[in-house]
Amino acid sequence: MNTPPTIKRFKQVPVTGEIPAGAGAFAILNSKIAAEFGMMMAEFEHVENAMPQMLAVLLGGYDANTAGYVLRAIRNPKTKHDLLQHLLEKAPVNHALPETFDQILVEYQRLASQRNRLAHGKWFTSDNEGSPVFVSESSVDGLDFLHAKEIKSERLAKMADEMRALKVWVYTTTNEILTERQRTAKQNPRDQKANP
Repeated sequence: MNTPPTIKRFKQVPVTGEIPAGAGAFAILNSKIAAEFGMMMAEFEHVENAMPQMLAVLLGGYDANTAGYVLRAIRNPKTKHDLLQHLLEKAPVNHALPETFDQILVEYQRLASQRNRLAHGKWFTSDNEGSPVFVSESSVDGLDFLHAKEIKSERLAKMADEMRALKVWVYTTTNEILTERQRTAKQNPRDQKANP
């Protein structure tokens, strides 16, 4: 006997927001929060610039520049992560890579997800310069201001620090492998034709 499908209809989403009643703006009017948000966004771009080294390693090569063209052509962050994860798990060339590579990809996905929720969130300031800032990271009903939560500059600064650490982690994990592969390829010119 087949179970009939569940029919889905509108359900009122509970209001969970923290914005106080009164005047407000649909923007970030707190310069400290704005600066920390900008720093966090800039740091993520540096993480993105490090990830071609991961792709070069996972492809079994050493050319991070060419790997960078591939990653920059992929616009969807989840697709980038899935590509890297699939290569790590499925490509025979990666069977001996340490668990560090898995950990890097977990951290990359975590930070990319947090960054995207904030980058595409709806921002509000309750009053004026120096006032608390609120963000709705997602809203199914379009009433973002009713679901916004206060965001502290410390959260944004911590994310920027974590991104900085991830960038360094990627470089330190991949540099030695890529350098050794490049040195080996220079010793064997036939390999250079396959991997310029």
